[in-house]
Amino acid sequence: VERAISEYQAAMKADPESLFLRVELADLYWRVGRVADAVNEAEAVLKINPDQIDAHRLLAHIYWRNLGEARGDVAAQESLKKAIEHFEALARLDPTETDTFLVLGRLYRLSNQPEKAEEAFKKVLDGEPDSKNAAAQLAQLYFDQGDYEQAIELLNKIDEEEMDAPLLGMLAYAYTQTSQSDKAISVYEKALTRDPDNQEVRRAYAEALMGEGRLTAARTELEKILKADPDDGP
Repeated sequence: VERAISEYQAAMKADPESLFLRVELADLYWRVGRVADAVNEAEAVLKINPDQIDAHRLLAHIYWRNLGEARGDVAAQESLKKAIEHFEALARLDPTETDTFLVLGRLYRLSNQPEKAEEAFKKVLDGEPDSKNAAAQLAQLYFDQGDYEQAIELLNKIDEEEMDAPLLGMLAYAYTQTSQSDKAISVYEKALTRDPDNQEVRRAYAEALMGEGRLTAARTELEKILKADPDDGP
């Protein structure tokens, strides 16, 4: 690694105007855990050329990863702000890259910007109407806002075979909130077929059964939860 760094530095000395070499060195720094050096090198490139896309891409992914590692609200908020800044630059420089908008939508949700998140997810779906991730993320956004009808519409566009238990659980709950209990119960049953150990889904299923007056069936499901976790409380 040290020899590779030395070779890059020698090449940069021979060609000091090469931004490509500086970005490559920054990427190497990041891959070997020298994050501060990577950030400094990439930011130096952007001071020379604010539209250098590879430098933005590197910084975007550095700050995106830092979100999961940041300790304390201040550090997390700074990483979130920087990640949004660089992913927005990527979206501007290459608007055809749908993965950029998918990540941007998630970042906007984290930063409590639902309108921008919705716009980003819709941008993905405009280019890839069958994108499961974009549909699921947009459905989650509507779900969080209490717009269950739109959440149901989006989730039903996803191939059922691609739906995991959490997505099916979300769909089922949305059905309960729109007074479609029969559909909710049916979807909960499908979710538990795929993930019988998902106690959160099983509890919601039991509540749906109780709501329909099917108390014996609900009791059976609650007993299964207690058998799996005898310490499960109320």
